[in-house]
Amino acid sequence: VRFTEDPADVSAASFLVVPGVGEFGSAAEWFSGPRYDAVVRRLKDPSKPTLCVCIGLQLLLDSSEEAEGKGFGIIPGRVKGFPQGVRVPQQGWNLVQPVGQCMYAQSAGHAFFSNSFYVPAIPAGWGGALALHGVSFVGCLERGRILACQFHPEISGSWASGIIRRWLTPVVPVRAAPMVKHSGLARRVIACLDCHEGKVVKGTKFQNLRDCGDPAALAKMYEQGGVDELTILDISATHEGRANALETIRAVRAVFSLPITVGGGVRSVADAEALLQAGADKVGVNSAAVKRPELITELAKALGRQCVVLAIDARKAEPGSDVDYDVVVRGGRDKTGKDAARWAAEGVRLGAGEILLTCWDRDGTGEGYDCELTGSVVKAVGDIPVIASGGCKTPHHMVEAFDVGAEAALAASIFHDGVLSIPDVKRVIAEAGVELRSSTGPKMVEDTSVFTVVTEVKLKNGVLPAGGDLEELVKKYARVGEVLLADNEVLDAGKTTLKRLIDRYRCQVQLGHLEVGDATAWLNAGATQVVVAADNLQALSELPRDRLVCELTAHFADGKWTAFGAPICDSIKAVSAVAGTVLVRFAHNTHDFEECCRIARTAASVDVKLIVSGCIQRAQDVAAIDGLGVTSLLDDEVLATVGLCGAVSAPLHSDRVDGMWPTVVCDETGKALGLAYSSQRSLQHAIEHGVGAYESRNRGLWVKGLTSGNTQELLAVRVDCDRDAIQFRVRSQGPFCHRNIDGCFNPSSGLRALEQTVRSRIESAPQGSYTAKLLTKEGLLSAKLVEEAQELADAKDPQHVAEEAADLLYFAMVRMQQAGVGIEDVERVLDKRALKVTRRPGSAKVALPGDKVKLVRKRITDVKQRRCAVSEKAMDAAREILAQVQAGGEEALVRIATKLGDIQEGQPVVLDRDAMKAAWESLAEADRAVLERSAARIKRFAQAQKAGLEKMSIPIEVGKAGHDVKSVEIAGCYAPGGRYPLPSTVLMTAVPA
Repeated sequence: VRFTEDPADVSAASFLVVPGVGEFGSAAEWFSGPRYDAVVRRLKDPSKPTLCVCIGLQLLLDSSEEAEGKGFGIIPGRVKGFPQGVRVPQQGWNLVQPVGQCMYAQSAGHAFFSNSFYVPAIPAGWGGALALHGVSFVGCLERGRILACQFHPEISGSWASGIIRRWLTPVVPVRAAPMVKHSGLARRVIACLDCHEGKVVKGTKFQNLRDCGDPAALAKMYEQGGVDELTILDISATHEGRANALETIRAVRAVFSLPITVGGGVRSVADAEALLQAGADKVGVNSAAVKRPELITELAKALGRQCVVLAIDARKAEPGSDVDYDVVVRGGRDKTGKDAARWAAEGVRLGAGEILLTCWDRDGTGEGYDCELTGSVVKAVGDIPVIASGGCKTPHHMVEAFDVGAEAALAASIFHDGVLSIPDVKRVIAEAGVELRSSTGPKMVEDTSVFTVVTEVKLKNGVLPAGGDLEELVKKYARVGEVLLADNEVLDAGKTTLKRLIDRYRCQVQLGHLEVGDATAWLNAGATQVVVAADNLQALSELPRDRLVCELTAHFADGKWTAFGAPICDSIKAVSAVAGTVLVRFAHNTHDFEECCRIARTAASVDVKLIVSGCIQRAQDVAAIDGLGVTSLLDDEVLATVGLCGAVSAPLHSDRVDGMWPTVVCDETGKALGLAYSSQRSLQHAIEHGVGAYESRNRGLWVKGLTSGNTQELLAVRVDCDRDAIQFRVRSQGPFCHRNIDGCFNPSSGLRALEQTVRSRIESAPQGSYTAKLLTKEGLLSAKLVEEAQELADAKDPQHVAEEAADLLYFAMVRMQQAGVGIEDVERVLDKRALKVTRRPGSAKVALPGDKVKLVRKRITDVKQRRCAVSEKAMDAAREILAQVQAGGEEALVRIATKLGDIQEGQPVVLDRDAMKAAWESLAEADRAVLERSAARIKRFAQAQKAGLEKMSIPIEVGKAGHDVKSVEIAGCYAPGGRYPLPSTVLMTAVPA
């Protein structure tokens, strides 16, 4: 992408974008002269790909009611202003519905608008789509390769991304579905990120801030959940006098494709332009506008009022005040004496296009929006949109704000703290009759997969070429089947990433040409299969057949499909002796189902499993391929057209009137917990968010644990052999059944029950319980593990073996739970070990009976020096202290001890006998008794030890080994003092001495 002002570039560009920010007059003035002529010439040629956005669409006409200026005149007519009584600017999501046959806008969907003027009708010779905001108006136009959008496609989510994708790569036009009835502009649910030093924070009444996470990560999660917009407020930029953190905005924009409003520290047009360049779509002003109101006009003139949001923080005024709600600034620190409603009206007169209204009294309290404040401001500003903020805790609070006229509702804590998910909030609001944007448009793009497919992830040295969270993507795909990691440019860093992924998830790998050693290493690391080209296959023939996938690229020529220099079926037979699976990639997208049947029969005849790619254009194709016993490979193109959920649900059918699928819910080990039902939307939600989501006749979309806290993490989705039921494998936090037990059929038993018991004991072990002793008494658990393992090894009859094995499993389970390891973790390790193609030798680490021990003579120079456990930095500090003491004697010692806090200034270093006696007598009688008993025990042990010491010497292969006993002339005792004196050290040295 290149920005240009050169008319020559306008004519020569393969793709041209005419963007729209500002107003008609200034835009027309900018295009005057040679640039105007170049654009008009291009627009008169519908074969040249040209995209016009917002003002760009309006410039296609002759003129506008907004301002004087000459449009391009491609379409006769004049741009009109929305009628009185309609909110302007139109700021938010509206339903766009195509009319007739369209190449780009092929289905209805919600898009984000920010305009006060409109084109009334689709002109003759053009296709397009309409929207409604008080009056019907043009949402987009298309003619040949010219596409013009009144909305902003770059921030309108997946539906608009599909329009741009089809403009870049044209497809066959389709006739639009019948238009649906709707009321126009949808209300918005906005997530707010209050940022401080690059972190999201939240408090109460702007105080007592707590860390809520990374802005970019939260933004990405909220977009996936269906939020309509994002507001980022740098809450300390104003009172600390800092410019807004632009790097935070850039990081968020990199992962968030919907509208972003940014506020905090905006004091000039230059500040606002910097935010827009960093990725903001609108800028918010608060304190600076109160101090200098003309700033609002300056921003509106430079950027257009649709980009200017006046943020107002207000609190209920004191009784007897001249205002109802006092405007506060600097994070609520200063009252201004301005009335909130009157200041909002003044801001609109100066050029504000939207009001972000926060009640300071309600912020962070969860008491709901101040609807009295919101309603008064809505009345004061007329047709300008108002966003309610401060105090939201439930969806019903948002409904109340909408009822008093708010166009949007903003919330922070309920989303950051996971109190409610955005889909559930929007569901409740929609049930109250409020029109909202569907998260992915009226026809939702479903994101899931099915057990009969493999999902392909293309990488460059372990990284997604387009960016994004690789781990999260693979985790999502792995919930429904195996993942093919294709990376022909992998180096050491990429290999580390791939090995981490295949250790955690079931993955195939395709890494270009492989030597047998490399392929073996990848299989040993946990890859389920390696995918190689046919010319690489023979070099790997010594590997297990079921672990090799041979890739064949099929080309169509002279009326037949060929691969690897032969008809495709012959090639499958040729590689079948070495490869147990064949991946056929059709080089040209085909709908030749007869050929798919032919190669499926061939593969079955030679006992080869078949995966196909390049023949899937619709969800029905996945079902048809599945019916042949063949696996579909879902690559980026298929995922973009069919969608993941389109693939998973394609082979499914239901005999129920409501079309739902029975869903058997199991724990990590596969034990059934209960029966639920899934729909298209619940399956999408479950896979996309990794949760237990089901369809309930009473509650609609039901996400397990939202109210009870007994949540589920979705681990795997599987479709049964008859394609009429689903299995969910979940990890539960709490019981599944409403009777407060694990499962609806019966309580857990066996190892699963033992795991739960041990886990509960660890969390709250009763004092004196055996588990508590194992966890607290040092060395006890290790000793019992060794002891029980030996007893199991010595057991003879079956009953004895079972009993000793049960004992060992108990102690092993305690150790596992102590380390946070569950049964499923152990099973995963076992499954990964089963994938190894190189087996361990099976030798023991200790000498077996009859093994002869051999000793090796070594010189001292051959023995590796023991590494010092003390860091060099600590050693340097110790050497400095020693040097000072050696030079300065006791005086230096006292000075250092005082500096380190071991003694107080003036405190004696040496205690004489009387001082020691006084210290002893100052102890409580009970404490002295304890010390005397301890000393007596140590004395008895030392006397016995002394009596048992004898000189000992034994011959060994390389000489003698033993010890001698000699007396010492002087016995000394070091009694450590300082901050942590230890009486045991004195006793264990002084008494034996």
